[in-house]
Amino acid sequence: MKILDISHYYVDPPRSGGQLRIFNLNKEIGKKHIVTQFSFTPALIFRKKNKHNNYTEYINIDPFYFISSFILARIFRVPYDFPVDYLFRFKKASKKLKSAIKEVDIIQVEHPWVFSWIQKNAKGKPIVLVEHNFEYELQKEGYKKLPKLLQNLIFKSIKRIEQNAVIKADLIFATSDTDKKNLEKFYNTSDKIKVIENGVDTSFSPSLNRNQIKKKFGFENKKIILFTGAGHPPNYKAIKIIKEKIAPAFKEGIFLIAGSVHKKGREKNLFYTGSVEDIKSYFDMADVAINPMLSGSGTNLKMLEYLSFGLPVITTKVGARGFSLKNNKDSIICNIEDFSKNIKKILRNKYLYAKLKKNGKIFVKNFDWQIIAEKAIENYNLLLRK
Repeated sequence: MKILDISHYYVDPPRSGGQLRIFNLNKEIGKKHIVTQFSFTPALIFRKKNKHNNYTEYINIDPFYFISSFILARIFRVPYDFPVDYLFRFKKASKKLKSAIKEVDIIQVEHPWVFSWIQKNAKGKPIVLVEHNFEYELQKEGYKKLPKLLQNLIFKSIKRIEQNAVIKADLIFATSDTDKKNLEKFYNTSDKIKVIENGVDTSFSPSLNRNQIKKKFGFENKKIILFTGAGHPPNYKAIKIIKEKIAPAFKEGIFLIAGSVHKKGREKNLFYTGSVEDIKSYFDMADVAINPMLSGSGTNLKMLEYLSFGLPVITTKVGARGFSLKNNKDSIICNIEDFSKNIKKILRNKYLYAKLKKNGKIFVKNFDWQIIAEKAIENYNLLLRK
């Protein structure tokens, strides 16, 4: 089987949740099938091709796309996603892309933003839409700073773009049962939405030299509380909560914020890594992981990573959405007001610490990328047999 995957951002190296999903799932599917990906990157990077056995990513650098996304994301701090639909209306498909379309069995589109453009060039090939989130609900979070009239115009555009993609796609992958039900109800569609969950590398194993790693970073004899995240509106809200409510109530700990959600720096007991190439060392020195999310869609990949690394996790219900985690068994699920209290509780109770660590590792076994890839392949085959 030959699969063409289209993304409006590059995925290698993977840092954000979307990048991690696309990269790992395609790499796993590429062990049995041929996966070719075209990424239209809003970043200035110097690699134009990444190859992993039968999975190849071609990176297309578009200067206009880069400038417009930079203005939206960096200056106005709003998502650059939905304007992609308008930008690509004036873009011509390259000869390489047209040639790839002719050769493949299935075209897969990540997110709804370039769906309309791809459909015009699809030559009748079946199209799979991957709904990483219920975008209409999620995107509202990113535009709250704009005037109300402008917000309404943007929300109407987002709804139109997503609705068109949902209705016209031959098959849709949602990342959770909740998103599946919401999409079906909101866009009045059924049958063609299947749940293909986010996954994780379950072979993760924490370092046995946690104290040495802490010493290297200047955190010797400190308890490390980890939060990871990319530049994404729900993550911005989460670190504001950590800074204002959680960290001040646990001053003896270091709150390690890893990822592009915040620029590199330090204030009081918060340490920000900024964007990092390899996040593993930060997991290795962490004692507890937290996920104080109050908004979002899909599922949080960070939850699976925390659990796979054997870290006890404290999360809100929103942070645990899409996962059948049991409170006080697989993780601690509580309100923001109880985070600091539960951090102290876990660190003081060795039995609870060990139980959460063990049960979390057991829970994520069913989310290994190999298992998720098999489910996706099964659905591709069913689509081709129609």
